[in-house]
Amino acid sequence: MTLVNLDLRELWMSFRLLAIVALMLLGGVVAVIAPALDPGLSPLAVFAAALTIASAGVAGLAAHSVSSDRCDGAAAWLVVRAIPRSSLLLAWLSALGVATLVGLAGSAVVVWVTAGAAAPSPPAYLACVVATAAAAFGGVVIGALVGVLLRPRPAAVVATVVTLLVGAIAWSFPALPLPRGAALLAMLASGRPISEAMQSTGVALIGAALLAIAADAALHRADL
Repeated sequence: MTLVNLDLRELWMSFRLLAIVALMLLGGVVAVIAPALDPGLSPLAVFAAALTIASAGVAGLAAHSVSSDRCDGAAAWLVVRAIPRSSLLLAWLSALGVATLVGLAGSAVVVWVTAGAAAPSPPAYLACVVATAAAAFGGVVIGALVGVLLRPRPAAVVATVVTLLVGAIAWSFPALPLPRGAALLAMLASGRPISEAMQSTGVALIGAALLAIAADAALHRADL
């Protein structure tokens, strides 16, 4: 818990915490404003697209944060004081995940409240939001893995592009076993949203776990 607090404090002091929360909240704001400007747009479709882009930005910030801690000696300072490298990774993921989930929860509430009579059923909406949160956390783990391997700026660019690419493929090819939380939000009125959302959540969490294992292995071999 102490390591998580340290990482949250570092994110706060570097303004990355505010940037992560703001990116996710911006998805909800865009979903409210865009349909008002163009009534032909679906708020949920806009929300889903905005969250896909925001998640890619969060992955880039996560990669930059992890890489910065590794390159500026902060991680090495903790390791020489007998802090396991796996604990460092877990703290990074926890702090970045909390910031991401807070922003996503806020944007989901904004969209729900402003939807009024057009709001989808609460269980289906919640299931799709949870699936989207799991996918967003997968982006955070991608950022952590890339941040372990590269320097801050290249890591941020690579993590953003990779996460955005995964999101675009998940939208374009629904048959592939990829996290589809945002895409399910866009299609909430059709299909079987709850069962599909649960499946997407499972895929996202399994993928995040595998990527976290790879990040942990890379961190144990990285020069700090």
